[in-house]
Amino acid sequence: MRVAFRGIDPSDALRSLAERLTQKLPHFYRRISSAEVVIERPEGFSREARLFHARLDVSVPGKVLVAESTPSTDDAHKNGAPALREAFRKMERQLEDYARLRRGR
Repeated sequence: MRVAFRGIDPSDALRSLAERLTQKLPHFYRRISSAEVVIERPEGFSREARLFHARLDVSVPGKVLVAESTPSTDDAHKNGAPALREAFRKMERQLEDYARLRRGR
């Protein structure tokens, strides 16, 4: 698992949260070969807004699944943790769908 920070200083707290959330992903689909997490402050938002965006790329057999948080102008993404959790929730749903597809349902 790799965690990268773009446009923000690296954070041990966000790195730790990303690692904990990544450890839960095999519960949804066991055959994950790699995961990459990117936490960033998108271009075009002011530094005062401090909005965060998270992207999660997970490699499974034959495919790379991608889930992202959606930055909004409310307070929800002024901290990196909610953005990170949102991306992981989306990935969990994708992994569940992928597992069902692989089982033939």
